[in-house]
Amino acid sequence: MDHSLPAVESQQDHGTEGSLGTGCRHREMALKWFMETQAPLILQEGNFPSWFEGFITRRDAEEVLRDKEMGCFLIRLSDKAMGYILSYRSVVGVVLLS
Repeated sequence: MDHSLPAVESQQDHGTEGSLGTGCRHREMALKWFMETQAPLILQEGNFPSWFEGFITRRDAEEVLRDKEMGCFLIRLSDKAMGYILSYRSVVGVVLLS
């Protein structure tokens, strides 16, 4: 599976969840931060791990995890700040932590 940059390069910016009114600019800055400082740390043999989803929305994260077993998780890039959001499947549904 190709994990060159999940949901980042292939997705156009149509506004972002929690956008500060500068969604495209924020995404560019977050992508620059990620590629320069974070990507080299998590790349595995040139690919991103399966749990890393890149820029996806909260709704998309919930959908990905909806039918997964309890304890399954994913990491996505935040649309609000330079950082990550952890989403995981729990007894009560999908939980999002940032």
